[in-house]
Amino acid sequence: MAALKDGYILTTLAQKSSLLSIDCAQSSNFILITSQTSFINIFNVNDQKIFNSWSVRHGISITSPTTWSSLHNQYLTVFNKQEIRRWSEEEKSIDKAKKKHVKKDIKKILTYKDYEPIVVCENGTVDFIDGIKTTSEQPILDDDAKLVFCQLVPSPSGVKVLYISEVKSTRSLHCHEYNDSNKGWNHTTYSINYKDNILDYSYYTDNNNNTFIYYIGLDKDLYRIKVNNDSIEEELVTTITEITSSINMVALDSTQLIIAGLHHNNQDGFGIYDMKYSAIQSFQPFPEEYNIQPKIFLVENQLFLSCNRNIYVYDINSRTPTLGEFLGKSMTTDQEDTSQQVISWSVKDDKIKTNKCDDLEKLIDFSKTPNHSKFSSIFQSFLQKQDNLISISNIHLKKLCQRCLREKKFWPSEEMKELLEHGLIPPEISTELITVLIEKDEKKLLNLCLDKLTGISEQSLIQVLQYYLSLSEDDLNEEMILKSIPVLKIDEEKCPFSKLKTYLMYPYEK
Repeated sequence: MAALKDGYILTTLAQKSSLLSIDCAQSSNFILITSQTSFINIFNVNDQKIFNSWSVRHGISITSPTTWSSLHNQYLTVFNKQEIRRWSEEEKSIDKAKKKHVKKDIKKILTYKDYEPIVVCENGTVDFIDGIKTTSEQPILDDDAKLVFCQLVPSPSGVKVLYISEVKSTRSLHCHEYNDSNKGWNHTTYSINYKDNILDYSYYTDNNNNTFIYYIGLDKDLYRIKVNNDSIEEELVTTITEITSSINMVALDSTQLIIAGLHHNNQDGFGIYDMKYSAIQSFQPFPEEYNIQPKIFLVENQLFLSCNRNIYVYDINSRTPTLGEFLGKSMTTDQEDTSQQVISWSVKDDKIKTNKCDDLEKLIDFSKTPNHSKFSSIFQSFLQKQDNLISISNIHLKKLCQRCLREKKFWPSEEMKELLEHGLIPPEISTELITVLIEKDEKKLLNLCLDKLTGISEQSLIQVLQYYLSLSEDDLNEEMILKSIPVLKIDEEKCPFSKLKTYLMYPYEK
C-alpha cells in the first residue's frame, strides 16, 4: 500500500504571494511553482534551492498554471486571462517573452510530449496555440456555463482534452479528441447524472490509456467516471465520512486518492484513501495551523503540500495492498513514521452496508456486558461467526479493543490474546495496547503483540525494550516465549543478559 514518509519544508513563500500551481519542470528533479501575483520559480528539490526565477510586475495576475513544453523547450503561462507568454530557460525577464493575445478568456494551457501546446478557453473552445485565435470566436458553452475541470490525456488515436462544464445543477463532460491521422478535432458531449454540489475533482490515466475522473460531493459520496471511446460510465464508489467541507485531492493511481481535508482522531490533516477497501490507509495531521485551506500537488512520486506560506515535500512509497493488511495490520516502509500509519474504514449506513453483528455491539457497550463472564461468553460467540471477521469495520475493531484495554472491572486477558491471534488489532491502537500490557505486566501477551503486529511505532518499541531491561531473571520463564528459542550466536562471557532475555531483545524478525 502507499505510505507517506516524513515531510520537510522546501521553501517559504513571500507574504503576499498566492500559490496557483506546482508542476513538473524540464527534468525530474525540478518543479515549477507559480504564484498568481508574485513569481514563477523553478526549484531543485534535491538541493532545496531555487534554480531559476521570473518575477511578475505589479498589476499583472497569472491566471493559468505555468507549464513546460518539451517540444519547443519553452515555458508558457497566461497573463490577465487573455495574454499568452512564451519564454525559454535562458531568458532573464518574462516581460520580454513572446506574447499572443486572445480575445476570449483562457482557462488553461495544456502540454503533452511532442504536441504543440493546446489552449482551452472559458467558452469551451479548444485548439492548438497557433489556431486558438480563430477557434475561440466560435463558443461551445453558453455564457452562464462554468468550466470546473480540465485535463489533457492520451488517446489511441492521439490526445484528447476532457473538461466538465456546469450550469446551475446540470453538468456535462466534453471530450475534444485530436486524431493524428486526419489532423482534426472531434467534439463529444456526455451528461453527468450527479446534481448536488461537488467539493473537488481529480483524474487518473492508466498504462492502457483508460481515464478515470473522480469527484466528491457535498454529501461525502465519492464517484468515478470511466471515459470510454464512445461512452462514459458513472458509478458511486464509496462514502468517505472523514472528509471535511473543504478538500483538495489528487489521484495516486486507479485505486488510491490523496486527500487534504480529512478529519481523523480529532485532527485535521491529509492522507491516502484506498477506494478498493474504502479505507484511509495513511494519515498525517497538517504540519501547522492554517488560515487558508492547504492544497496538495502530486509531481511524479512526491507530494507537495502548501500550508500558509510554507511548502512541504513528502515522498510516497507505493505497493499494492492486500486484504490481510487492512484487517488490523499496517505495512510500513523504511524511514517512515509508523505512528502515522492508520487503517480507518469509511461507512455510511444508508448507502454502504456493513455487517455489524449484535454480538459486537454488545461487546463494545459496557452496560450490555458488565462482567467478565457475560463478556467472555458473547466474545466466543462473536469469534465463532467467521463472516464477522471479514466484514466488520476498522472503526468497530478499534472500539472493541479500547473496551478491553479500558475496562476497570475485569481484565480480559484471554480475549486480548484471541484478538491478537486473529489479527484483529488495528495498528492505531498498538501504542495504547503496549502501554497497558506493560502496566499489567503481561509478558506473554506483550511478546505475542510483537510477534503478530506490524507498524508498531519506534517510541513503543523503545518502551518495550526498557521494560525488558527492567525485568529480573526471576521474572522470566520460557513459557512466555511462543516459539522455541533459536540458536543465537552470542559470546556468553561478554553478553550481560541471559539467553531468554537476549532472545526477547534480539533484533531479528520473530
